[in-house]
Amino acid sequence: MGAGAVIHAMSHNQDMRNYGRLWKYLPVTFFTMLIGWLAICGIPPLAGFFSKDDILAKTYTSSHYWHEQGWTVDPKILYFIGLGTALMTAAYMTRLFWLTFMGENERWRQLQPIHHEAHAHSHADVIEKHVNDENGFYLDHEEEIVFDSHHELDSHHTPKEVSISMWFPLAVLALLSIGGGLVLSGAYPLSELWHLDWPHLFREW
Repeated sequence: MGAGAVIHAMSHNQDMRNYGRLWKYLPVTFFTMLIGWLAICGIPPLAGFFSKDDILAKTYTSSHYWHEQGWTVDPKILYFIGLGTALMTAAYMTRLFWLTFMGENERWRQLQPIHHEAHAHSHADVIEKHVNDENGFYLDHEEEIVFDSHHELDSHHTPKEVSISMWFPLAVLALLSIGGGLVLSGAYPLSELWHLDWPHLFREW
């Protein structure tokens, strides 16, 4: 959802190499995606830490071997596969967050201005497709012109924060990422380290 908010703010351009320093223009999207990034990287005390840690710990300490077509797999191998996957997730999410929001340069400022005449040839193709469009899948000629204009990103573009209908769900998910895992897991395994008798709601359910 955060990616959708950024794409909307950047005229539907989806190339992160054209982003940069968007924290300045999209403060709500930036903060909510910051929480999501840290959570999916497994940083405590956010929700992603409790789910990832519990799954990996139970896999590592499991005594149940996986049997498949004559193969027997030690659960510790599955643990290292899961750990590697978690690390790769953290790596690509860090790249995504940095390219989008951080850095010194607003890289779309280096793009060339859009010349509308360059898109004229595509409209004839749209009309041709629309002739046999019994189900209304394609835009008509006028709709396509408007649609094209919203996909243009050039050096004059000024990103704007998305409307409340888009950032409110992001804020709710960010709040759940902050406290949801802590509450539902009873702060496990931190509760064991601190000798706290908090219920582990995941397991009780």
